[in-house]
Amino acid sequence: MVEVIDSHVHLWDTGRFHYPWLETAPGLPRLADPGLVTSLWGARPAGAVLVQAECSPEQGLAEASWLTGQASAWPRAGVVAFAPIENSALIGNHLAALAGLQAVVGVRRTLQDLPVGELLAAALTDGLLAVGAARLAFDACVRADQLPELYEVLNAAPATGVVIDHLGNPATERGLASLEGRAWLSAMAGLATLPQVYVKLSGALLHNVQDPARSAEAIPFLAAALELFGPGRCMVGSDSPVSVPTNPYGDGWAQSLAGELKLDDDALQKVLVHTATKFYGLDRIVQAAVNSK
Repeated sequence: MVEVIDSHVHLWDTGRFHYPWLETAPGLPRLADPGLVTSLWGARPAGAVLVQAECSPEQGLAEASWLTGQASAWPRAGVVAFAPIENSALIGNHLAALAGLQAVVGVRRTLQDLPVGELLAAALTDGLLAVGAARLAFDACVRADQLPELYEVLNAAPATGVVIDHLGNPATERGLASLEGRAWLSAMAGLATLPQVYVKLSGALLHNVQDPARSAEAIPFLAAALELFGPGRCMVGSDSPVSVPTNPYGDGWAQSLAGELKLDDDALQKVLVHTATKFYGLDRIVQAAVNSK
């Protein structure tokens, strides 16, 4: 099997934590653990980044601790924990608590539910600066229409590494030449000028490359992201088990990305393995674990 670092895996346990969004997602399992990921893959990927799954905010630290335990299922793994980056009264103590969890490599506060305009709050910028000072990365989960605001926020926090989940959720079904597609492309071009910003070729966007019925709409967006950011700032992520592919992971990703997007071996290795490893510092986590034994 082709080596892959899956940069976007969700695990959850409804017996431990409360996930309000799962109450309206009856098709998803009540327990998503490493065994489920293995069954979806057909094999366990070489590494994974376990991204917080939107449990109740007051359970965020407990979820991060639980995810840290789950991370041991992979040879290389890190945890992206919840953090209330918009709350100046809480963020300092929250980040200090996360510092005690060795596997935590980044944080996420889902921003896609915020109304347009609210990303520009000064507290959000201050929170991102605190994340960078803590030597953690930030996963930005936003809508496409929030990308121009995201640029303004990230421009003010140049020392914080940020990765945009799912390419900012563009409306691929409308096409790159549509009004929405052109607006997305313009916003992403601006974000690509910020060297601390990376992107995830992830979720349904990535899986659609393997689906003949959907590949034509996904490929232009993935190709545009690769051209703007380069393979060294692009990584793959499954978004499993929220997004599930029609074909096996790993080998299917490699074949479709290399064939449809004309990636040579070096570029493919960056997208499949090296970018996520570098961005999240996964080798540092592995070495720390070795040193602690």
